[in-house]
Parts: sequence; C-alpha cells; structure tokens
Amino acid sequence: MPKETKSERFTIHFTPSDKQTITSKARQYGMSMSSYLTACALDKDITVIGDKDSFDELVRQVKIIGNNINQLRMLAQFGKISVIGLDEFTDELSDINSQLTKIIKRSGKWQR
Repeated sequence: MPKETKSERFTIHFTPSDKQTITSKARQYGMSMSSYLTACALDKDITVIGDKDSFDELVRQVKIIGNNINQLRMLAQFGKISVIGLDEFTDELSDINSQLTKIIKRSGKWQR
C-alpha cells in the first residue's frame, strides 16, 4: 500500500507555553511536530525505539558475531576445528537479526 502524501495544511494557534511543551515532546519522541500532533489526534501509538547510537552499536556487535560464526563455520568445514551446536547458534543469531530488521523498518523514532 503506497504511503499517502501529506498535502493538506491545518492552521492552529497555541499559547507559547503549550507550543514549547508540544515541541519538546515531539523532539523527545524523535518526531516532527506534524507527525507528533497527527499521532496524538488520531490516537495512534507512539513507539520510541531508544537511543539510536546504542542501537547502531548493537547492530554492529551482532554483525561482528555473525562474521565470527562464519569464520568458525569455515574452519569446521576444513576440518581444522570441531564446533558443537554451531547450527543452533546460527539459527538464534538469524532470529536476532530478523528482530533487529523489524525494528529498523518501523523505526524513525529515536530518542536524542
């Protein structure tokens, strides 16, 4: 389903303190004011994934683990080492990777 284009304008007035509060909350959730106000008005869930830098570090570490597993798999295939449970571990890492991918796809809401 293609994403609908935001083509309509809506003008509203706020007190300076209300505007500051709304701006602060939108920034806290990593959203534009437009997206934040739309989510609030339409009773949509606002999901904050967390700190983007920490998440990026987590993804980087998972990739490093994946590289290490691939190296172990190659050594095992050449008969240089014997690894027990590598397939199960690879499956678990694949599941983690799938979950991280889902989070990345629905993100865009990072705390700063």
